[in-house]
Amino acid sequence: MAVKKVNTNALTREAIRIFTICGFECWRQNNGGVYDPTKKVFRANSSTPGISDIIGYHRKTGVILACEIKTGADKLSPYQTRFLDSIKSAGGFAFVVRTVSDLTTILKDNKS
Repeated sequence: MAVKKVNTNALTREAIRIFTICGFECWRQNNGGVYDPTKKVFRANSSTPGISDIIGYHRKTGVILACEIKTGADKLSPYQTRFLDSIKSAGGFAFVVRTVSDLTTILKDNKS
């Protein structure tokens, strides 16, 4: 049976929904460039380089959550890898999700 492909926005929404059910307070952290129609260019965002797509914390434990959403052939940038590694080394919950199945497996293996 073929696995249904989910786009990045849908996967992000589903991840936030599941995290919320699992006791996290979390949000989508927009970090892409912003289009300036006057100059017809993208302006760099002022956020932390590599900051994850979803940021949050567990409501009971306070453990920080950083989740990078990747679909298709998307790959982590060196900044994203460093950001996730820094969260992990500080005792946080940091990972990459490519499918809803990945998400449920990660949550099952890393109970908060």
